[in-house]
Amino acid sequence: MYCKIPFERIEIVPDGNVFNCCPSWLDKPIGNIFDEPDFGKIWNSNTAQILRSSMLEETYEFCNHEYCPFLLKEIFKSPKDKIETHRCAGNSQETILSYGPVIMALNYDPTCNLFCKSCRGHMFGLSREKVEFLLKFQGNLLKTPLFQNIRELIVTGNGDPFASKVHMTLLQDINEQRFPHLGLTLRTNGILFTPQNWEKISTSHYAVDLIKVSIDAATKGTYRNVRYGGDFDKLLKNLSFMAELKQTKKIKLQAVFLVQQKNYREMPIFVELMQSFNFDSVHFTKINNWGTYTEEEFRQVAIHRKDHPEWETFLKILSHPILKDPVVSIDFKDGE
Repeated sequence: MYCKIPFERIEIVPDGNVFNCCPSWLDKPIGNIFDEPDFGKIWNSNTAQILRSSMLEETYEFCNHEYCPFLLKEIFKSPKDKIETHRCAGNSQETILSYGPVIMALNYDPTCNLFCKSCRGHMFGLSREKVEFLLKFQGNLLKTPLFQNIRELIVTGNGDPFASKVHMTLLQDINEQRFPHLGLTLRTNGILFTPQNWEKISTSHYAVDLIKVSIDAATKGTYRNVRYGGDFDKLLKNLSFMAELKQTKKIKLQAVFLVQQKNYREMPIFVELMQSFNFDSVHFTKINNWGTYTEEEFRQVAIHRKDHPEWETFLKILSHPILKDPVVSIDFKDGE
């Protein structure tokens, strides 16, 4: 068995670095698209080959074993006898690929309408010059042969697509005639997911397969304490709209909950809330420190650590029957 992600995925972050996986799971860039505009050279760079070798050899030496959900649960691996789809003729190591990625995550614009401390802690936006640069880069990206082969496009893992002029332009430029085989995942905090904004990206509706909503709370009071700048009432209204979209357009819905000391007690009722909106899945994940917390602050919020004073209470919450529901996934191994 081996992890297939580095054989099919790239992710672009704000500084232009390109990764073969989520940077919080595998933080070794394989190149920089702003410095080297040839995706082919980046895709098969020496670093990319080394990362793929670590997957085939099952060492996973560059992976974050604490945060990668696939390593924690030993899922999303492919049998080695199926590796023929990842083979380049004449290369016995099978790390130089004759095909390009089929999954692309665009995280190069971190603009967001919220400023949650779990992510950034302050409102953030791009300069006019940076927006213009990214719009030009993005327009060229859509014209590349590489993008034509993308089957799953993820927008975005760093910010909110509806708060970003860059990403909104992207979603307006996507249409079925140009990209008939494209599938689209929208990652949003839900506050700007209104019928009006949805209509602004009408040309890309055909491609939307999945909407992932980061929420982190099940009550208004807790939401106010963890989602800075948000509005719980607006969120609930927009979740109802998403539930309608699911019925009419067969779109899947996933709720994401970043577990921390302020919200972990609401995990069971969060599942109930999402079920009331007919969400397909609920995903609980660990909080990470992106430089927004001091070491002492992070010890206080990181409820998933065994040395946390509320650890035993957290374990009791994890044992709640509703968290065993098939729609629920939790990035904790053996309660850790």
